[in-house]
Amino acid sequence: MAERCDLMDNCPDGSDEKHCDILKVPSDYRQEIFPITENGDPLEVNINVTILAFPSINTLELSFVADFILLMRWVDPRLEYYNLRDVDTLNSLGKNVQSKVWVPALNFPNARQAEGSVVDDGTMTLVLKRGIAKPDDIKIAEEADIFRGIDSPMVMRREYFIEFNCDYNLLMYPFDTQVCEMVFQVNGIPKQYLKLGVQTPAGCATCDGASYLGNRALVEYIIGDSMMDAMNNDSDKTGKVRVMTVFKRKWTYHFWTIFLQSIVLISVAYMTFY
Repeated sequence: MAERCDLMDNCPDGSDEKHCDILKVPSDYRQEIFPITENGDPLEVNINVTILAFPSINTLELSFVADFILLMRWVDPRLEYYNLRDVDTLNSLGKNVQSKVWVPALNFPNARQAEGSVVDDGTMTLVLKRGIAKPDDIKIAEEADIFRGIDSPMVMRREYFIEFNCDYNLLMYPFDTQVCEMVFQVNGIPKQYLKLGVQTPAGCATCDGASYLGNRALVEYIIGDSMMDAMNNDSDKTGKVRVMTVFKRKWTYHFWTIFLQSIVLISVAYMTFY
């Protein structure tokens, strides 16, 4: 069984690599219904946000554009997985199967337009092999290692390009520092059934659920730290998470491009009187 579905033909007829779909959706599975945990606790959906870049930070429009990867992780006890591999990237769901299972739906409340998470050709879904295979069942004709859905988390990731609103405080302009938010909220499922949390990288106790990988020294701003907050004390009925990022304005940019040029123009205009 160790060589079953390992992407290598170990049998002369290649039969060990046939029927290797890791998920067969049950006939009675209802995609529109969210999973219920065995102990009745809220289903945990943890998210991680990797910001790739801030293509635009617009002070006049009170907005900014973020290019980011949204990762969501959850379990579905209703499912069983077949022949999971030790390498997580090899346990990906096909597009046809990916569209048949329940996935968390998030909206972005402070986006400039109505935006939310989607499942399309740009979405990748993996199953993580974390539990152990169930004991062999002679009632099942097919020889396979079967893993319980409660022990095998699903991870979905997709890249987004979204414009968010931000309330800039310009009292100290051009020496101001702004803290702008990207807010993610569960769509329609109350907190008592679904809990939205923060997914931190494995093995990193000091890491946060948000990270920035782009250039920090932009033309007008310096990008500071990014931090994720689960917003557990929020009064909304559905779970909410926010990513806060610090934008520190470069006062030297405004000195050379605005103040100095204005002084030169005023001086030239004043000299025309003589």
